Amino acid sequence: MRTRGIRAYVPADVTKPKQALVMLQAAWDVGVPMCWVTGDAVYGDVAFFRDGVQVAGRWYVLGVSSTIPVSLAFSVVAVPFWSGVEPWPTPDPVVAPALVWVTVV
Repeated sequence: MRTRGIRAYVPADVTKPKQALVMLQAAWDVGVPMCWVTGDAVYGDVAFFRDGVQVAGRWYVLGVSSTIPVSLAFSVVAVPFWSGVEPWPTPDPVVAPALVWVTVV
């Protein structure tokens, strides 16, 4: 089952989100131009992955499982205009007045 991971010297305790965040950080460190990260619930269900992308100043669109609590009142990001020339725009968060957690059935 872990044959590929063993051959690639990936430790058994490294999850896909952990590995992806390390790979993304390495890409950002060498200047790979990207503002958005997308992924399915394997990544979206993991808070440290979402937080890591946000702390890096990138935006994300990630799937989340129906069992993961989400906030209906959330931080809104104002995406500035980008002309296509460096530098990339930076998020300008506008925080909603209150967080409200509900279970969506």
